[in-house]
This record gives sequence, structure tokens and C-alpha cells, in this order.
Amino acid sequence: MSTRFRIGQVVFLAAVSALLISRPTFAETIYATSINTNTIYSVDTVTHAVTTVFTAPSALDSLIFDPTGRIIYSELNSGTVAAFNPNTHTNVNLATGLASPIDLALEPTLTSVLVSDASSNQLSRVSLAGGLLTNLSIGGRTDGVIYDGTGRLFVNVSSGFQSNNSQVERLDPTTGAVIQSSGNTGLFLDGLTYDSFTGMLFATDYNNGRIVSIDPNTLHFTILTPTGAGIPGNGPDGITSEGAGNLFLASRNNGEVVEYNIASNLATNIAPINGLDDLAPASGLGSSVPEPGAFFMLSAGLLGLGGVVFGVKSRLAAKPD
Repeated sequence: MSTRFRIGQVVFLAAVSALLISRPTFAETIYATSINTNTIYSVDTVTHAVTTVFTAPSALDSLIFDPTGRIIYSELNSGTVAAFNPNTHTNVNLATGLASPIDLALEPTLTSVLVSDASSNQLSRVSLAGGLLTNLSIGGRTDGVIYDGTGRLFVNVSSGFQSNNSQVERLDPTTGAVIQSSGNTGLFLDGLTYDSFTGMLFATDYNNGRIVSIDPNTLHFTILTPTGAGIPGNGPDGITSEGAGNLFLASRNNGEVVEYNIASNLATNIAPINGLDDLAPASGLGSSVPEPGAFFMLSAGLLGLGGVVFGVKSRLAAKPD
């Protein structure tokens, strides 16, 4: 009996060790849109290789992944939100006739996506099965929309493109009513992401080439000026978190995908893309990979299971044969 348990221990520890050592590098690949080439690209953040994934009929703005692995994207000039399946290479329209669809956020229900409309001051809720569900009236232009880890909805709201009066607002997802506001930041905030590593929101300071850190509980904000690679004004646009201490930015002015380390405040250019506009979520809702915390939860669960196994073994070993 004890010999079998010892063998089981060895096998279990070997499996856990292999899992810990060989775990994937999260956000090794991120996805970007080009408004000039109408193309979705993948970017390997290790090798810096840029690969074409799909070319759409018209100018692209934003993109996310749905739970089935489809790429949901917005066509700014055609008023369309569509879905591309990278496995079957099929493409379907989910909603048409929107004014100027830009930023996207997968909803916690995993059945719909929120779309910010650049010209109608509203958020549109589009079903992943197809069809427009509702419109939420917002008191200004919405650039950047994201749910945090607890399901709270946040948006950047301004009076117009590049107007230095953005507010970060927490909205009621059902009615669009403002629950909380940062007040006028004196900046034009474009992209918006939630970082599970720090528990903070991060936005791009489009006009000045900086990053803004926002506490989701108080909406107090801090302006960050990265060191390293220069990020010109008139961009950055999109921003996303990989959930392990790094952000990625779409530096639209010079067409560079930028990796930003939160702890060191260091920015590094990793890939050039002509007409770069936005980046897909690199972790959490709307990403193509699981949240890094999911792996550690799995590891903890396995280790807990190991404790149970070892405990059972000890009790059995103490029993007389």
C-alpha cells in the first residue's frame, strides 16, 4: 500500500513540476488592427514577428475575441461590427448601420459586446449571435470602454476627438447612467484597460504620448511619463494589459506596438505596423488567452489535491497491515 502511494507521490510531483516549469508565456502573441491596410495582425512579443491574420473590407478600428475564439472587430467607416473565425476562415456581420463604431468590450455575460460610437454619443450592445440589442445614451464621445474584474463598466467620455476634457466614468451597464466620475482630467483619454496585476485601470493620454493610471474605486488618476522608447503625441491610441506586470500600447503616430513595464516605467518598441490603431485585450474578458491568475489557481488546486493525497497516504501508513 505505501509503495503504491510513494509511486503516486512521485508521479504527482513530476506532473506539477512539469506544469510549473512549462507553463505558457501569457500574452506572447497580441493582436492589432490597422486603419490604413484594413488588416488584423498578430504580433509575437518575444520574436517581434508581425503576421497578417485577416484583411477586412474597410478601415478597422478595434477588436476583441469572443468565447469561441472568433475575432470581433469594428469597421469604422462602414458602420459594421463583424466576426471572423480564424479556424474556418469565415466572416459574418453581427450589426450594420451603426454610425462610427470604434472601441469594443466583451460583456461579462459572454453573449454580447459593447461598442462605443464615435459620432452618436452612445454605446451599442450587440449580440454575439447577431443583431443590435440596445443603445445606451452617453453624455459625450466615448473612447475606451472596459469592464473590470468585478464586472464594473468604465468609459472615457469627452466632448470630441482630441478635446482635453475627458472624464473616466463608471456606468450602469443596463441604463448607461453615470454612477461615478473622475471629473475633468484636462486630457483627451483614448484607450482604456483593466490590469488585474495591479487592480488599476490604465488609459492613454492621446495628445501627449503618456499613460494615465486610474484607481477604479475612487477614479483618482496619476499621469505616467514612460522612459525608454519615445511615444509621440497624436497617439497612443489603444492600450491593453497582459495581467502580469506589462501593458501594450498602440502608438498610432509612429506606428509602433509598445511594451510598457509598470514597475520600471520603461517603454520598449516591439513591432512596427502601418496605420496601427488598436490592440485586442491580452488578458481577461475579450482576450485570446486565459487570465494568468487562472493558471496559478489551477496550480494551487493541484497542490491542495496533493496535500489531500499525502494526508490519506500518511493515515493509511499509520494503520497496521
